[in-house]
Amino acid sequence: MCLLWIEAPELMQWLVDLAAERVNAFVETACQKGVDAYRIVGGEYATEQLGPRGFNALVGPQDMELVSIIHKYGGIAYYHNHGDVDRFLEGFAELGIDALDPLEVPPYGNIDLADAKHRIGDRVCLVGGLDDMEILESLDEETVKVMARKCIEAAGTDGYCLGGTASGTYTEKAAQNFIALVEVALEYA
Repeated sequence: MCLLWIEAPELMQWLVDLAAERVNAFVETACQKGVDAYRIVGGEYATEQLGPRGFNALVGPQDMELVSIIHKYGGIAYYHNHGDVDRFLEGFAELGIDALDPLEVPPYGNIDLADAKHRIGDRVCLVGGLDDMEILESLDEETVKVMARKCIEAAGTDGYCLGGTASGTYTEKAAQNFIALVEVALEYA
């Protein structure tokens, strides 16, 4: 992908646009049949490897159209993007998405939840904060609870969903820490 973007950007653009056209047609059909929630994954390949120019050409217009189709049928567009997302927050919000995860906080990411909430929290539900593998699968319950409280205090109790980074790898320890996250969330309910 990176080499193609450098060596043949017109071809890369054509391929991405063709794929988006096919995805959009599929999602339109799914929406018509009653599917009303979508998790959009893939933008991170551009944000992490191609930077703002790649994101603006290969993700922005295509995902904006996808979100528009989902919203036309009353659906929810839930966006997933790991990595250095701080510089893309406004771009994500401009897509019209409803929620964004995983919002990795330091030292495992670069998101300041209070700043993200200030910048796009009135338009996008922020989700995540605590890395699944580095925090939820590795740290003790009390440490996780302290970190969870800091996340909620930074992002607030509305328009924020405390959680992991959605890696999908959950050990027994991580499951216990997810339960601890629920307990912390109930403290603020």
